[in-house]
Amino acid sequence: MVKNDSNLEKLKLDNYQYFCWSLASYFSNYLLNKDIESITYIDSDILLYTDIEDLLKEMGDVEVGIFKHRQFDPSMYRPEGLFNVGIVYFKKGDVGQHILKWWSDAVQFKKYPNLATCGDQKYLDEFPNMCPSELIFIDGNIGHGAPWQWQLYDFFDFKNDGSITWNGIKQKLYFTHFSQFKLNDDYSGYTPSTQHHIYTPLEKYKENDGLKFIYDDYFEKMIKTKDKYNG
Repeated sequence: MVKNDSNLEKLKLDNYQYFCWSLASYFSNYLLNKDIESITYIDSDILLYTDIEDLLKEMGDVEVGIFKHRQFDPSMYRPEGLFNVGIVYFKKGDVGQHILKWWSDAVQFKKYPNLATCGDQKYLDEFPNMCPSELIFIDGNIGHGAPWQWQLYDFFDFKNDGSITWNGIKQKLYFTHFSQFKLNDDYSGYTPSTQHHIYTPLEKYKENDGLKFIYDDYFEKMIKTKDKYNG
């Protein structure tokens, strides 16, 4: 947090959860105004299956990058928004900096009540309206998963070549959003998602061997990371 920012300090005292929601846009905006060329915000519960540079290369020469909630028709109204804040990209430039600052200010000061329906997220719905089409990347051919999307995919090839099939299109799975994944207290196992209804309870999720492989792999990586840093 930027020192002596009275507005952010007040938000922290008034509503701590909303304060946490505000930090993705706030801190990204703060960093992009430093001596860097771009910023990629990534949620802490996301696992990348490739180098971040591969993802950025796939996006191309744009100033903004966002990813869909793929299960929603773009014409629908959804309080959680049509895009997910899991990964959001901004490049230094007139458009990228303008949109990131707009997002940060809108979230921090709770502007635009029609967009203030799910923390910082629904504000992303406005990005395509604010950005020339050639300067914004929206999903492309980047495969990405989350508990609310798994029912859309065929996982037949994932264990062989890291790909999934969506809408009949084979895509490399670049990242997974392990939202509300929970380790057991003794680290002996896990619950894939504690609230999202897709593939919860565990019995339903276990019916899909490819999906089970994805979650078992994440569980093993979590345990190795814990052992590496905590002993």
